[in-house]
Amino acid sequence: MEFFTQQVQLILPVLGENLLRSSSVMMAHDDIGGATTSDSKSPIFELSPRSEGVYATGQEVGGEFTVFEGSTARRHWFGSDPGYIRTREQVELEGSLVPSPAGDLMVFIRNVHFKAPSAAAAVVLGRNANGRKEWKIKNTSTTYAEWQERQIERVEGADYSGETPV
Repeated sequence: MEFFTQQVQLILPVLGENLLRSSSVMMAHDDIGGATTSDSKSPIFELSPRSEGVYATGQEVGGEFTVFEGSTARRHWFGSDPGYIRTREQVELEGSLVPSPAGDLMVFIRNVHFKAPSAAAAVVLGRNANGRKEWKIKNTSTTYAEWQERQIERVEGADYSGETPV
């Protein structure tokens, strides 16, 4: 039963369901670029499009996408989606995203949780973005979407030892 519960906890966030997400997610971010979580096995992702001059890191934690403190974002919004611009404005109003000392970018001064990787990518890039394609596992070319698909394949291919579920 424990194995089944672990698999359900893994697959539901991949499918966009937060049914079993705990109300408080404990996370520690270390200085080496890694992170540990109480309920997530997600790797660290990065978003660093050369043409846009930003660099952000994050991780899926409990069905949400967390952008880490110290990540940078475009200074100004230039996208057209009113939903994501409101999200960006809210993050700024909360004081989590502030102008960098150099003034050319914005910087996250604390970890910020988003409901989806696309919302996180849009806030960082200041425009509409497909977070499933923009975020890549740190130091690789593997996208969030590819990682997510591997998680589904892993669950589908899991060995249930022929036992009948209770």
